[in-house]
Amino acid sequence: MKIGFYNPRYVLPIPAVGGGAVEELEEILIDQNEDNENFDFVVFQPEPTKEQKEKIAKYNYKKTKLVYVKTNKFFDFFIRGVNKILSLLHIKKRFTLIYDRNFCKALKKYPVDKLFFEGNYPAGNITKVKQLVGRDNLYFHVHSDYKRDKKVIDNIGHIVGVSQFISNQWRDYIKDNNIDTHTDLHVLKNCVRDERFNKRIDESVRKEIRQKLGFSEEDFVVIFCGRIINVKGVKELMQAMCEIEDKRVKLLVIGSPNFSRKHKSQYLTDVETLSKGNKDRILFSGYIENKYLYEYYQSADLQVVPSIWEEAAGLVVVEGQKSGLPQICTISGGMPEYVADGTILVDKDNNLVESLKKNILKLSNDRPLCKEMGQKNIEQGKLFTCEKYYSDFTEIMEKNNG
Repeated sequence: MKIGFYNPRYVLPIPAVGGGAVEELEEILIDQNEDNENFDFVVFQPEPTKEQKEKIAKYNYKKTKLVYVKTNKFFDFFIRGVNKILSLLHIKKRFTLIYDRNFCKALKKYPVDKLFFEGNYPAGNITKVKQLVGRDNLYFHVHSDYKRDKKVIDNIGHIVGVSQFISNQWRDYIKDNNIDTHTDLHVLKNCVRDERFNKRIDESVRKEIRQKLGFSEEDFVVIFCGRIINVKGVKELMQAMCEIEDKRVKLLVIGSPNFSRKHKSQYLTDVETLSKGNKDRILFSGYIENKYLYEYYQSADLQVVPSIWEEAAGLVVVEGQKSGLPQICTISGGMPEYVADGTILVDKDNNLVESLKKNILKLSNDRPLCKEMGQKNIEQGKLFTCEKYYSDFTEIMEKNNG
């Protein structure tokens, strides 16, 4: 069976030589398929830069063909402008972006049996894609609480959510709108690479990293990993930290604070103010390469994932589990489906700052409980392996085969 992967025009390269969570998951499928040889993959993606191509050239895939699709930012900008005018004039006609036009040409040249849309789909010419592949052979892999759209239901036969929460959102949309079209709903839970997060550091390395960051052995280090944007709840976590009187409790933020943005939001201003006023308690590490991330997780004592929107899944949750950290997570979207006894769940909509403060203090004063929760999370993390991810993908692809 030949399976194609449609990647939107804005993605980073596959294989993931430039990083990216979705790109990493796609590379995992490619790697697993190279070992198992169940399918032939065709990966349609934007043309990488010269430097990226040089890195990709080192990969030698036997079961995967990488197809580069050209785009034109100038013409796409013009087309978006025209489409915006048509929208304001209430004219239904829309023009297709250059990337998606070229994608259809590439799809004709490299036909596939099934097509997997990664994170987005070619909205402008999805009908044409349906004609080329067939509705029942199109799969939309939904990585976020994506806006439900009847156009998807009409043209794509399968919705693949990263959590049951996501699949349920689409199920309810179909039901609430009385859409009389059969659409299969699937769940493909995320994974992370065991070889990156199962490795363990010894006490000397842990001590060295903490000293480098400015933390002592007596400090209780809370780690946040992710983007510094309002829906991730970073400000609420920082507020909770500032209200904790125990100065041993400190926060390590892995991710870019983006304080240098040209147009600052009030949110960024608030985060900047909190961090500057608490430099001895809140530390931004800056960008950490994924291959070194496990060392920083294991140098912390607790992971907090304080999302205040409906998080589809959250790869950082699995990373923390495999790293053996106890966790505090909000009851957000699909995250509760990924956690177990090693995680304390808190209500994101009810006194979040107070809940974070109370539970961080509780764990900072109970190291044996932290250790017990961390061990439980190591076991929980074993549920989300690359092998399981590929096996679940294979089951979905073969479910309606033939």
